[in-house]
Amino acid sequence: ALPISIIHSSDTSRYRTNRLMIHASPGLILAAERSAAIPTWFWGILLCILSNGLTALGLVTQKYSHTENDRGSESGLEKQSFYRQPWWLAGMSVFLVGQVANIGAMALTPQTMLSCLGGLSLVFNTTYAHLILGEKLRFHEFVSMAAMIAGGILVVMSTPVHHEQ
Repeated sequence: ALPISIIHSSDTSRYRTNRLMIHASPGLILAAERSAAIPTWFWGILLCILSNGLTALGLVTQKYSHTENDRGSESGLEKQSFYRQPWWLAGMSVFLVGQVANIGAMALTPQTMLSCLGGLSLVFNTTYAHLILGEKLRFHEFVSMAAMIAGGILVVMSTPVHHEQ
C-alpha cells in the first residue's frame, strides 16, 4: 500500500512523485509516495540471483535426466527420447522460469551489475552438480567460487545507480 500525502496547491497542476503522475485541481493534491526503504535496483539483483540459481538448477536437472536415461539403457531398459523424460521436462520448466525471471531483473537493474552477476550461475551450477549429480569438488574450485562471489559483491557495491526522480 502506498502512503498518501496531502499537499495544498494554489493552481491546477500535475504532481509527480516516483513514477506516479497525479492530476489535481486547485487547493489539493493527493500524492502517493513509494517507500524508499529498498531501492528498485536491489530487487533486480535479488531477482537476477534467483534466476541464475533456477537456470543452473534446470540445466543440472536435465543432465540428471540424461544420466538416469543412460543408466536405464545400460541395464536393459529402453532408452527414452529426452522430451519424454519427466526429469528433463521438469528441468526445462525450471530453466524457462529462470530465464523469464532474468528478463524481469533486466528491467529493474543496470546491465553493468547484471552482467557480472551472470557469473554466479557457475557457482550455482557447480553446487547443484555436487549435490544432485554427485560430482566431486576440489579445494581450488571452492576458492574460485568464493572469488566469483566476492567479485559480484564488489561490482554491485561500486556500480553507479541512477536514482529516479
